[in-house]
Amino acid sequence: MAVFACGPPSLLADEAIGRRERTGRLHDPALHDRIPGVDRFVRPDDAGETVRWRPDLFDDVTEHIAHVRYLLARLELVSDVDGQSQQPAAPVPQRFVGSNSSPDWSPDGNYLAYASRRGIVRYDPASSVLVIRALVSGKERELTPRLNHFSRPRWSPDGRHVLVQGNDRRNRQGLYKINVQTGEVAPVVQVQPGVYALEASWSPDGKEIFYRRQDSGGKIARFFVREVESGREKGLIHSAEGSFFLSPALSPDGRQLAFVLRDEKTGSTALRIMPSHGGEPRELLRVGEPEFIQYGSVEWTTDGRKILFARGRFTPQEPRGSLWQVSSRGGEPERVDLTADGMRDVRLHPDGRRVAFTAGFNRAEIWVMENFLPVREAAP
Repeated sequence: MAVFACGPPSLLADEAIGRRERTGRLHDPALHDRIPGVDRFVRPDDAGETVRWRPDLFDDVTEHIAHVRYLLARLELVSDVDGQSQQPAAPVPQRFVGSNSSPDWSPDGNYLAYASRRGIVRYDPASSVLVIRALVSGKERELTPRLNHFSRPRWSPDGRHVLVQGNDRRNRQGLYKINVQTGEVAPVVQVQPGVYALEASWSPDGKEIFYRRQDSGGKIARFFVREVESGREKGLIHSAEGSFFLSPALSPDGRQLAFVLRDEKTGSTALRIMPSHGGEPRELLRVGEPEFIQYGSVEWTTDGRKILFARGRFTPQEPRGSLWQVSSRGGEPERVDLTADGMRDVRLHPDGRRVAFTAGFNRAEIWVMENFLPVREAAP
């Protein structure tokens, strides 16, 4: 995955990703019958790959190796989401094999923080990097916190920390606070095995966090508010049988909580809103199959009057999602002139005019390299 953005020219530059010289010929092993014309060359700008011996796949391991090619998602920024003078989405430059995702703007709007996963081993310890990008200069500062992996950084209101979800070096899942100057990590919420603390948001004064907790089977979801200093918690709402809560998003004034309800019985998704410290939810809109409201895409406008969300089918055949907005009081949703494959992690800049989001999908392909070793001489 990669981070994409529209805004200052420094963010619009593009760089080649992971360029390396290659020898041999690669083709899809599903076409291993050697039909003429089926061989495919790997492009020099492929996002990443790893090579592994697989003696169990081939009769002669001296002639073939399996090759996994990762097609990675990306992070984008777009300016002027109100439709005026909108620039096309463009990626934040990427300088490594891996992926970028989960952007968040600093409270003053001068920095963009995002999670960067390096290499090709998922959740490999120390493979997750927190990147802080200065918007004016384009310079990036990298921190490697002592976490096995993490995602979804969220700046604290004072700009001193980011809150992430992930696992520590003892593989305990929870919510962790990272100092943006030193990279030091402190736990905020740690849960028992089989339970996950996810999608946290800070209150405007930084004294509380709101987050979603779910079991490993994904059958039960609850929203909680937690006092950061005392650790006291209050349950706000829990999903009923046949439904599931996702994507809690706190309003700028901290008074309302928007979220997505997924109804397993009807296959529909609904955007709802409720008082942030408990109360009856009300529904703003509902999307029926085959479309749905994308996970992680709910975001408030800076004035608290509208809610942004991504809508689409998000399948390999129809991956394109589009950005929409609806009044927090209800009414007909309006489409914003912005689309991207698998749009999610939508974050609005404090100026209300620029938006950052993750786009694309993580996919892997198996390839085969042939005839790359010297021919073995027959034994006398």
